[in-house]
Amino acid sequence: MIFARMVYPIACALTTANASASDRVLYEFDIRVSHNSVINSGYGGDWEQMPVGSLGKMTVLVNDDRSLFPPFIVGLEQQKYSVDAVTFDVNGIVAEGRAGSYPSNVWGTTFEITNDEDQGAFITDKIAMYPDFDRTDFGKAEFRIQESGFSSRLPRLVTSDDLPLELDTSRSQIRSLKIYHASSIAMYLNLSVEDVRVTVVPTPASVALLALSGIAATRRRR
Repeated sequence: MIFARMVYPIACALTTANASASDRVLYEFDIRVSHNSVINSGYGGDWEQMPVGSLGKMTVLVNDDRSLFPPFIVGLEQQKYSVDAVTFDVNGIVAEGRAGSYPSNVWGTTFEITNDEDQGAFITDKIAMYPDFDRTDFGKAEFRIQESGFSSRLPRLVTSDDLPLELDTSRSQIRSLKIYHASSIAMYLNLSVEDVRVTVVPTPASVALLALSGIAATRRRR
């Protein structure tokens, strides 16, 4: 059972539960290797350092400005958000976002939130992205947390297409990061998402606004 632990910097003490359009939201996902076909194949290389059970982290810094990627599918509550930065670290195998891919300039590198998508037999909530890492041995990557339910038991992973500041993934059927080896799609790394922390990172402008609000509130109390 995974619940997000939401952390607010001190400067955020006056904010509401929603990030402002100018804020960033940092997601820190604790991940565990569940399958490594490179080791199984005997191919060798750095991926040998990530056996099953290895623990690590993937972080994603997301821009909460919805205007950067306006919704384009009518009737679907889905929003794509620009990613400022992404990192990966498992047993010293470290990667960052590929230069030129971040901040996101195409849909393929965004952070996608989907709420109550009607798929016929199921209704689905989803958080998804396709990280573009800078390691030469990392090929295509797919990240997904998904919960499917029914009209009588709706999924509750997200409640809208806003960036979630709290996550309950206890009913999610999919919680995974998959990275293909650059040399062959037959070799890949599967990682499960074990935990997540969410932090609102205010921009300098919003910090200044909070400071002014605090001063005004102090003066009113006097």
